[in-house]
Amino acid sequence: RIDSEKSLFLFSNSRNDIDSSEMQTQSQVKTVGQDKAILQKEVSCKITKANIEEFCKSQESRAFKRFTRSIKSNATRITYTRGLLVFAYEMQKKGVIETVTSFDQLASIPQKELVIQLEDYIYDLIDKVHVNTVPCKMYPVELFYNQNDVMVNWKRLHKMFPEKKKTENRNAYSSEQITEIHRLVHQTPRN
Repeated sequence: RIDSEKSLFLFSNSRNDIDSSEMQTQSQVKTVGQDKAILQKEVSCKITKANIEEFCKSQESRAFKRFTRSIKSNATRITYTRGLLVFAYEMQKKGVIETVTSFDQLASIPQKELVIQLEDYIYDLIDKVHVNTVPCKMYPVELFYNQNDVMVNWKRLHKMFPEKKKTENRNAYSSEQITEIHRLVHQTPRN
């Protein structure tokens, strides 16, 4: 018998993903007790432009519906949904929620515990991603909790973001550099 269906979503870094709404299903038998076996079905899909609407419609969570209905742009919806799923995955790994798609559980985390988890998530992001990416990873989480009327002192959390770094070598090319580039590009074996 099928007891539970778990969804596992793969993340991609590009907005220009190949449009594929193919979902793969893997079944695995889990033994419970001596004579009962439970078939767990794991659905794996990639969130892309083609299937974002299908994924959003398949979620029955009211908290998730509030979140997605507040986003007008489809590209932003894809990016923010992926960002929220990454946060939910981290919360699942810590045992705070049961599954990655337990959005109602995510929205009902007690406020003090939530603040601690958000601080830890910011610290983890600072260690894992470029400093300029940290706010981009937190905006989907902030929108999710704002849309679900969860009071968090976001101003204090924003102060924890690292200082933005300007990328180096952002100056215009000098005339000498352009001449050198032109010479190298148009150089033939005869020259």
